[in-house]
Amino acid sequence: DPKLVWGLLPRFVGVLYVLGFGALIPQHSFMPGSPSLAPPGAQQARMRRDFGMRRFFEFPSILWIDCSDRTLRAVPIVGVAGGLAAILGGPYAVYCLALCWILWVSLESRGLLFPWDTMLQEFGFLVLFLPATQLLPDLHATAEPLPSVAFMVRWFVVRLMLGFGKDKFIGANKSDRLYLRGFFVWMPLPTPLGWLAHHAPARLLRWMLAFMFFAEVIAPVLGLFAGPPRVISFTVMSMLMIGIHATGNWGFFNVGYILLCCCLLDT
Repeated sequence: DPKLVWGLLPRFVGVLYVLGFGALIPQHSFMPGSPSLAPPGAQQARMRRDFGMRRFFEFPSILWIDCSDRTLRAVPIVGVAGGLAAILGGPYAVYCLALCWILWVSLESRGLLFPWDTMLQEFGFLVLFLPATQLLPDLHATAEPLPSVAFMVRWFVVRLMLGFGKDKFIGANKSDRLYLRGFFVWMPLPTPLGWLAHHAPARLLRWMLAFMFFAEVIAPVLGLFAGPPRVISFTVMSMLMIGIHATGNWGFFNVGYILLCCCLLDT
């Protein structure tokens, strides 16, 4: 049911906010609090000096109002509460999502620059245009989204995967067919399975790279078509994310991308 798909998507974004903000709570001494490597007071003083009034446009943040430790400790806690409210649903869930997005953008200059951070920042904005969700236990949306909004959501997940494919395969040649042998050890925090994959036979590594090519170049394009191609796109890209998550640590990126790909299940 399309209303089920679009009712789940804002809740999934709420789950990502809970994961994202929740991970920041125990990291206060490292990021974003004042004991961190880049104290916010010193950072903002540099921004005032170098950017002047442009700082409000280059680095939009509620921390310009107050960047005390009390505020920096409260922001992720409020973000987790907002994510939980988005999961609960109801007519006020969109306001909680908007609050979470404002808080997430406010912390961007404190180090939220990794792929999973920027993915949530952009998709967190798009989800604000989706219809309101029903209150739990009803998982449906109150209506289907406008076609233009549905397209922008799908285009986001398609564009993101095509971007990874572009970085990997444009300019590639036959000498790069064992690319994955290096990928499995330079990715962040390889798992024991990643170490085993690094030592896999060359033929298997070449087949795995062929699957990655299909998942990052061909499968995203299938997501632009209704019906079975869109289901194939979701399945293949999700399989790739599961494989990467099992062999390395990319934060909540892989799990989050699978959740966002569920927009392709509206066929």
